[in-house]
Amino acid sequence: MARSINEIQQSMLDRLTRVPELSTLEILTDDEQKSIARLTSTSRVSIWRLWIYIVAFAIWVFERLFDVHQQEIEELISLNQIGTARWYRKKALDFQFGFSLGESDVYDNTGVEQSKVLASKIVKYAAVQEVGNVLVIKVAKEQGGDLAQLDQELELPAFRRYMELIRYAGVRINVVSQPADTLKLILNIAYDSQVLDENGIRIVGKEGEPDEPVNAAIQDFLYNLEFNGSLILSKLDDRLQRIDGVLWSSIVEGSAKYGTKDYELINETYTAQAGYMRLDVDNTIVNYLPDGKQE
Repeated sequence: MARSINEIQQSMLDRLTRVPELSTLEILTDDEQKSIARLTSTSRVSIWRLWIYIVAFAIWVFERLFDVHQQEIEELISLNQIGTARWYRKKALDFQFGFSLGESDVYDNTGVEQSKVLASKIVKYAAVQEVGNVLVIKVAKEQGGDLAQLDQELELPAFRRYMELIRYAGVRINVVSQPADTLKLILNIAYDSQVLDENGIRIVGKEGEPDEPVNAAIQDFLYNLEFNGSLILSKLDDRLQRIDGVLWSSIVEGSAKYGTKDYELINETYTAQAGYMRLDVDNTIVNYLPDGKQE
């Protein structure tokens, strides 16, 4: 771990006091001794102290770079521990749609333009977890600035075939790529009537900010959830209370569903089956309370 600049400086100063050879002047001429006398000041801004700082700073930069290098090496070692969940996740992100894997578990991109390689890597989000004796691999791509399922006719079958080819013998896998789980809410929002109207719309629009801040904040919160991470209602409520114009908020009820299933009440946390979720705007109810007054 890199030492601080002060620690490095102090070690150099300590070394200076312990090695008498560093302060001897016998080998210098009379004129040289007179000149160097001006450099032996104990002032913190003396020339030799400034040089110690410069050298200490250079050593500190080197030690920091070494720490970063060591961290990168440890990360590479971790990712290349074959057969782990992290390894399967890395391999899922390495998938190249429209390319043949050949006899190896690594694509040969010799002579292929980098732009084509990047375009073929359609899996942008992946999560792997072991459920029973099955590895569940959830994946999604980006489409129109949002997460989306892989195309069911071409992309998903190709990805499943790829995972079958690189998986270890005896390992059972289940690939999941489906539309976002949906969330519906019942909210009470106490608003400042000087900032928002009775529908939660800004009275005076602000450049770069949404006109309906509550809806936008929920969408942004869901979009920025870690892929396959858990929705925590209390954290969502905290986010709503930081909106300009919102005095306080209360999540009366939260429900979620995936696919054609029915909505189920969320106690406090929910992990999307698809790995990500979106707000059901049409079925979400927001009760706006002017200046905090209860209806």
